[in-house]
Amino acid sequence: MKKSNVIYAILFGLLMLVMFAPALEARFHLFKFKPFSGVYVHAPEPEFSFNNYKEGIWQSQAEKYVSENFGFREPVIRLYNQYVYDFFKKTYSNEISIGEDGWLYHRDGVQQYYGLLGQRFQLDNEQIQENLDVEIRSLVKIRAILKEYGVELMTFTLPVKSYIYPEHLRPQPFVDTMFHADTYYDYRLREANFPHINMTPWFQDIRDDYPFTLFYEKGSHWAAGAVLATDSLFRFMETLKGDHLARIVMGTPYEVPENKISSQDQDLAALLNISRKLKQHLPLYEIPVSIEADSNTVWPTALFIGTSYFWYITPRVPFEKVFSDRDLIFYNASYYTNEEKTIIDLKKINLLRELLTHDYVIYFKNGPQLYNDNFQFFGKALISLCISEKRFSDKLEKIADYLMEHATPEQAGWTREQFLYSARYQLYKNPELFEELRGDNIPTIRNPKINDFLTERQIRADRTWNFLLECNARHDSITLDRVYDLEIQNLKQGRPLIKNKTYFNTYDYFNYLVEETIDEMRRSPENTCSRVELRPMAIAAIDSLVAQNAFVDDTLMRMACTMSTIIQRIEGDAAIETLREKAKSRGFSIDRMFKNDVVWSFHNRDMSPFMDENTIRTQFERFKIEDVFWHDGKSINSIVEKAKNNDIPFRAAIDRDIQWCLNNKK
Repeated sequence: MKKSNVIYAILFGLLMLVMFAPALEARFHLFKFKPFSGVYVHAPEPEFSFNNYKEGIWQSQAEKYVSENFGFREPVIRLYNQYVYDFFKKTYSNEISIGEDGWLYHRDGVQQYYGLLGQRFQLDNEQIQENLDVEIRSLVKIRAILKEYGVELMTFTLPVKSYIYPEHLRPQPFVDTMFHADTYYDYRLREANFPHINMTPWFQDIRDDYPFTLFYEKGSHWAAGAVLATDSLFRFMETLKGDHLARIVMGTPYEVPENKISSQDQDLAALLNISRKLKQHLPLYEIPVSIEADSNTVWPTALFIGTSYFWYITPRVPFEKVFSDRDLIFYNASYYTNEEKTIIDLKKINLLRELLTHDYVIYFKNGPQLYNDNFQFFGKALISLCISEKRFSDKLEKIADYLMEHATPEQAGWTREQFLYSARYQLYKNPELFEELRGDNIPTIRNPKINDFLTERQIRADRTWNFLLECNARHDSITLDRVYDLEIQNLKQGRPLIKNKTYFNTYDYFNYLVEETIDEMRRSPENTCSRVELRPMAIAAIDSLVAQNAFVDDTLMRMACTMSTIIQRIEGDAAIETLREKAKSRGFSIDRMFKNDVVWSFHNRDMSPFMDENTIRTQFERFKIEDVFWHDGKSINSIVEKAKNNDIPFRAAIDRDIQWCLNNKK
């Protein structure tokens, strides 16, 4: 073959590769690329039909789908974004405003600084002020009501980067009729003697007192400034109830290499979705934090109503050493339980319960919320405290009826559910649509369910009662909130209480003691270990107490040992055969029948074991083996399979494996 032909063949091959490589990549995903930052709504695959094709719908859907699914999409878009940023200092991200000197800002903050947020929400100054007045009146009422039940409410307006470092913004005209919502909000709350912190003016005052910026130039949230703000928050909380909280001790700020800074702290740079990492021009600092506590320190519970600013505090300040329990309602969507380990859909959360079962409620508020608050926290909170379910339902239907009668052209074709949704939004946006909630006076009406949650607070404060209900929730696979609700109804109706018919054993109680010990260890200022790291230490601490015979007079331990003794007596083959027959005749599972028999025997037979050191030591040895099982998914799955195959209670199957380990010294 001639040399020229070889060259042509190679060039033709390269041409084919360039032409078909994107299609091959789109089909087989041969390469793994870094995903884009931000939130994206993916276009669904278009469904072809003649009618859709005729109306042009299919073409539009296909265009969106192909534009999101062509091969090498990520590197191509990143390269183009890099080109636009480098040559024109522009971005296609709606979240980012590019400033001078390499600084990046969140667009909301820039619009607020120049007076454009009202226009964004299509609200004039009078409407913004009227909405804030309703919110402020509501917050004052909420706080007064919560104080009746020993709960404190405060607000915390977050600092805005564009106000702290305006010199790096690109100049543009200020709106002549600019309404300063943050200033107005702060003034009115202080006028009402409402506990409130406005961080923006304070950050403006101290920004030049440190050898670092309070915000990273490539991030939208506070960085090291979060530590300073949190310290102010805790000190302010102390003035509300006179509690002596654990104190933040700040060490000497230290410079952090840029490659050690998390992407979270440079979130705006990530949202640019460009191919090259932007250089940081200013040094990056962090403030080391330790916690001090003494004999007067209390560890209250706290409910935070917050934004993403919250996620920049918890990595820097060990909240577990300040609060015995803290929870977060994140925007208007999710509920994060203690230490943000479990996420729950906010629709499954009873706000009234959360308000009444925490010592403090801290409401974080950012710039856009001052102009258009979609959290709806103040409306939901005031209504939940004052309005009964029936009253709310009646008002909701009445407003929905009105909206249907006066429907706009845009609402043509709306379903009843859509009008009800709109009515609910209006009520939460303006709780003064209820006549009894209008004006400046504190409402005298109360939601009758308040008494239920005050009873729940008493149950939670009773260690034994609360432990028994936690066991019931775990063994019956229902939520603890549901168990509280059932127990409260039992109290009101004079029915037998759940705490008096709860199934539990020594594993449950030892595990409860271990978790209590971990909580105490984590509150120690010197301890920096995680819960996982602390578990072996906590088990060792309980082991030491067992050796000292410290539980001989422990009522719950006696009850747990009694229950475990009963359990072991019903695990023989003859007893299990009897259980099978009883379960079959009553339509129960064998596990349910097993639990029922154990509880019945506990309350109707005198089977109390002799509580000496050997009894508790034996039970603790069994606990340690079972604890290994529960922390090893393979072991538990194996035991579940054995119980199913042999038609025996799960408890019997796990106890047989424990006994085998003891007999074989494993």
